[in-house]
Order: sequence, then C-alpha cells, then structure tokens
Amino acid sequence: MKHKTRKKKENGNRRLSHRPPYTSLKPCISRIPENGYGGNVPSWPDRLHTPPDRLQTIIFDSYIARKELFKAESKFWNEIIGSYIRSMKWKNMKLRNVMDMKAGFGGFAAALNDHKLDCWVLNVVPISGPNTLPVIYDRGLLGVMHDWCEPFDTYPRTYDFLHASGLFSVERKRCEMSTILLEMDRILRPGGRAYIRDSIDVMDEIQEITKAMGWHTSLRDTSEGPHASYRILTCEKRLLKAYTSLKPCISRIPENGYGGNVPSWPDRLHTPPDRLQTITFDSYIARKELFKAESKFWNEIIGSYIRSMKWKKMKLRNVMDMKAGFGGFAAALNDHKLDCWVLNVVPISGPNTLPVIYDRGLLGVMHDWCEPFDTYPRTYDFLHASGLFSVERKRCEMSTILLEMDRILRPGGRAYIRDSIDVMDEIQEITKAMGWQTSLRDTSEGPHASYRILTCEKRLLKA
Repeated sequence: MKHKTRKKKENGNRRLSHRPPYTSLKPCISRIPENGYGGNVPSWPDRLHTPPDRLQTIIFDSYIARKELFKAESKFWNEIIGSYIRSMKWKNMKLRNVMDMKAGFGGFAAALNDHKLDCWVLNVVPISGPNTLPVIYDRGLLGVMHDWCEPFDTYPRTYDFLHASGLFSVERKRCEMSTILLEMDRILRPGGRAYIRDSIDVMDEIQEITKAMGWHTSLRDTSEGPHASYRILTCEKRLLKAYTSLKPCISRIPENGYGGNVPSWPDRLHTPPDRLQTITFDSYIARKELFKAESKFWNEIIGSYIRSMKWKKMKLRNVMDMKAGFGGFAAALNDHKLDCWVLNVVPISGPNTLPVIYDRGLLGVMHDWCEPFDTYPRTYDFLHASGLFSVERKRCEMSTILLEMDRILRPGGRAYIRDSIDVMDEIQEITKAMGWQTSLRDTSEGPHASYRILTCEKRLLKA
C-alpha cells in the first residue's frame, strides 16, 4: 500500500492528503501549534467522550454547534447499538474486523467500545464531507479518508462487518451506487455482514443490487417506526464457490479458498491462516513454525515490559508497530488485556505479511519508511520499532524515519526501539537532538546480546 499525495477538486477547492510531500521534508522536529490543538488530550478512556480541542477546526457548510453535535452523535449511536444487540444478537456474531464507511466523529465505533464488543473499527471519513479525522484520532479511534467512488486500498475478504449510515444518499450524486456496493462485496468476507442505514428513496435500488450480488438481505424499520424516512437493510454475504457462474465484476473466492474461511474470534488470533502459505520469503522457511515462534516471543516480551516498565499505568491507546511481521506484537498486547488498538505496518522492503495480519483479526497497512506516513501530526501514543533501522538504513538515512516518528507521536508519547547494537549509538544521538528523553536497556537475553532496547519519551516543545 504505497500512498501517494492525493489531489481532488471538490466544489472548486483542492483537498490534499494529510501527509507532507516527500520533497517538502526538512531536517527539523515537529512543533506544537500556538493554539495547542492536538498537543494534549485526556488519558484513555476519558478521551473517548471528551470533545477534543481539534473539534473547533472542523469546517462545515453552515454554522453548527460542534460540541452539541459531537455529544448528540455519541448518544444516538449508543442507543442504536443497544437496540442492535437486543434485536439482532450482535454479540453472538463474534465480529472482529469492522468498518464504518461514513464515520462522522466516530460515534458508532465509540458505542461499540461502550457496549464491550471485542472488535476493532476502521472509521472512514468520505472526502465528500467534513474532514473529522483529527477528532477521531484524538478520541483514541482509528480513521482514514477515502473517496468511495474509487477502490478502497485493502486486500479482498478482509472485513467481517461493514456499516454504512447515510452514505449512499450522499455519494449517489458523485457515482453509481453499484460502484460502492461492488467494492463492499470485494472487501467483505464470505459470511460477513453489512448494515446499510439510509433514506427510503435509495433502498429499492440498493436491495436490488445486493440481491444480484448473491447477498441475503432483509429490510427493516428503524427504531423510529414504519413512518420514518430511513430504513435499515441487513445483509449477509454468502459463500460463492469459484466455479459458480457469476458476472466478472463480482469478487470470486480463489480455488484454494484462501481468505474465504477463517475461524471465529478469538480463535483466529493464534491459528495459522491459509494465506500464510502465500507469503514469499527470500529462502525456505517453515512458515507455521515461524508464525508460532513469533507469537510466543512477543508474548514473553510484552509480559516483561508490563512487569518492568509498568505499561498498564501508561494507558496507551493509539499504538503503531512499525515492522509488524505476522502481527505477533499486536496479538500479545491483546493477550495481555491492554486496552488499545494497534496499526501493524508492513515495510515494503520485506515480505508482504498483510493478508496474514488481516486473517488474524488485526489491522495492517504497507508502507515505505523512507517516505512520510499518511496520517496527521500527533496522532499516536506509542510507536514500536523492532529490527526496523538495521534494515532500512540501507535505503535511507535513519534520521528520516526518526523525524517522521517525531511528527506522528504525541507530546508525552512513548517509543520503544529494539535493534542491533551497531545502530543504537546513532539512533540515541538523533533522538536526544530531537528533545526526546531516552534510556538504553539490555534485552532479556542480558548484556552480551547483540540487541538493545531504547525507551524514549517525547517531551512537550512549545511553538
């Protein structure tokens, strides 16, 4: 997933990707703006329902009381999710990989968290509406911007549940509704669910298209009753074999079935998935043994971090693993009951393990760490980099990566860098020059091991 700077013309205005272009990078640290927006947020879980400072930066077409809208959205979705759980038995579905396709301020994802549903949610902010992405990150949620008239940058069959509220009545002015529905079919797993909540005047066409795609559908009234202007279409994607006669635009399951069937959560987290066999390495490696060894290794390491560094007291929420492998670090955080979400980044310089990460019920992206990462400044509480610099230094300066880490890390945020001894002196020198507080530690193997751990804390630097 190699991001490019996006330029879209909407109503005469150009909308740009929220990462700096590669050519604009300068060797300087990221400072907090004078208004302080994004510099300080409450700790988790208070931040989930606290209107953040950056809420005031959101631009709407007309005057809107932003804080009142924020609170109203949260209350609305909390009530709706409660009714979904009671009437549709959500907790029995064991949904894990969830996408909210028109996320607003992230109220739907916040409600899932409040109701203790064990899933992660990708909040998608359509480019056709207000850019609420900074608010979503400040709440401790994960989000991206996307144009739903274009393909979504992810692997086929990666999501268990898709939620679209008010999406089609807006986007049909820009493209065919079938374009969006066919993309939903591509990224939804067989047996996965989709809930479409929208106005009555688009529901007939949506239901017709979903039935033609082979989905099992049911049209329901909203909680407002049969006279309301909205309806809910509940959908289930059936398992269609590769030999079934289909139109070429429908997403097929490959003949080997890879990605079409995964165990339910939480068994899938530690079950080697079928798509593990598709990963290409430079040499022969017993993949299942490597998968299990990585999981065991990180489980032990996270246990030692919790004991020696008091991780649970830090209340870290927005976490990134910068060289994720099979996602063992994120899986270990889940096993140790740390209440956070983890973005698993797979560097383009190594094997593409992204299908395995998704099949485990985790979230991931591919990225070239010699380029900027496509996110807002000050969005992550914790960055983890294991073995990253000893590989990437052959491709670019280590300072390039460290300055990008400084840009996306919140003041007060932490970074743990685990790497070989021969790169640690330079890394520590650069991080100190950036104003980070650092401490070099031995690994659990002892002082004679070839690896060290650099623990870092980003200090608050005023503009």
